[in-house]
Amino acid sequence: DLALLDATTKLTWARTPRYGPFPARDFVTVTHFALDEPTGTLSVVNRPAEHAAFPRAGADAKYCRAEILLGGQIIAPRDGGRRCHLTTIGHFNPGGKADNAAVAAIINTLCARDPVAFIEGVRGSVKAAQEAGAVVETKSAVAA
Repeated sequence: DLALLDATTKLTWARTPRYGPFPARDFVTVTHFALDEPTGTLSVVNRPAEHAAFPRAGADAKYCRAEILLGGQIIAPRDGGRRCHLTTIGHFNPGGKADNAAVAAIINTLCARDPVAFIEGVRGSVKAAQEAGAVVETKSAVAA
């Protein structure tokens, strides 16, 4: 996190590793969180930003600036908090030479699969921990 803009909004910098022929990417993003107390629904919105500490780099740089043009998640509890409904949207510009139709098709495929793969990975980790005898505590997002 670069800065806390208010109680529900922050400015962040993040980076990704290099993928194949593409250099590592970096992002500067404003992220806003909103919790609907009565329902326990969490909304998260991401937009691109600029910050003097992390300027866009030149051609010889270690990172290529990518942008989350619009990103968002809505996480709504279901079944008393035992489950949730996840809605996600991502409009992404990878920047540099990767900003083309072929890479856009790959990104669209990953965006459709990755949230599901993430949730399945979390479920698998919890199950493995429980099978190993660990006590896994869960907390509900639903207000008591």
